[in-house]
Amino acid sequence: MKKFAFIGAGSFSFTRTIVRDLLTYPAFFDCELSLMDIDAEKLDAIAAAVRKIVSEMKSPAKVTA
Repeated sequence: MKKFAFIGAGSFSFTRTIVRDLLTYPAFFDCELSLMDIDAEKLDAIAAAVRKIVSEMKSPAKVTA
């Protein structure tokens, strides 16, 4: 399983866009997405958004924050 670490994941627009793009590649469809940010509120918000994207794309990707 491939793992991507997003340091500063609280950048809402960038993180959502890159996650959508990554999950369109078959090699990354079941990856692990590790989200990190020093702002806990932003981290919680982006984690929820990324989990929603993963769900909508019916991907088995794992999201950790």
